[in-house]
Amino acid sequence: FEHDRAVESREIFWTTALLSCLFGLLGGLILVALTPWLVEEALNVPTKLQTETRGAFYLLALGVPLTTTTLALRGTLEAKHHFRLVNTIQVPNSALTQAAPLLALLFGRDLRLLVGAMLLSRLCGASMFLVSALRNLEHPLRGPFFSRKRLRTLFSYSSWQGVTNTISPLMETGDKFVVGALSSLTA
Repeated sequence: FEHDRAVESREIFWTTALLSCLFGLLGGLILVALTPWLVEEALNVPTKLQTETRGAFYLLALGVPLTTTTLALRGTLEAKHHFRLVNTIQVPNSALTQAAPLLALLFGRDLRLLVGAMLLSRLCGASMFLVSALRNLEHPLRGPFFSRKRLRTLFSYSSWQGVTNTISPLMETGDKFVVGALSSLTA
């Protein structure tokens, strides 16, 4: 029975991680495709700042698959009730994600530099979650790495969670986008 649980855990882990990465890549590609419109029209970015803003949006697009995959890795640890470990990683990484752009200001005021610093801090967090998740799986590098038979269960479980996780941040930050679209970004 224990062997079956280890195989099931690996199947769910790798299938979820791969799907999260693929959906994140899709989201990142959509952001890349929308970036010119967002920068030039929707957000009303002044012409002299458009190149810098486009570059920042492209860096943000790199962060989408990183973020979605990190959430899957963190979910693996939470499913195994390793909440102390999750918090041990999450709290300092959240602080670093907030502080990194401020530290980047020491090197310049380019928005791409600030977003790049934030992206690097997210990469550090993702790496820590990956290492921790792999350490908490029995024989993590043994296949299978994708399980079609797990897809239906994963999609049915995650559909409502996905909707909630998509809408919540939009609702929390939507007002900032409206204010940004209505005002100039030259400040």
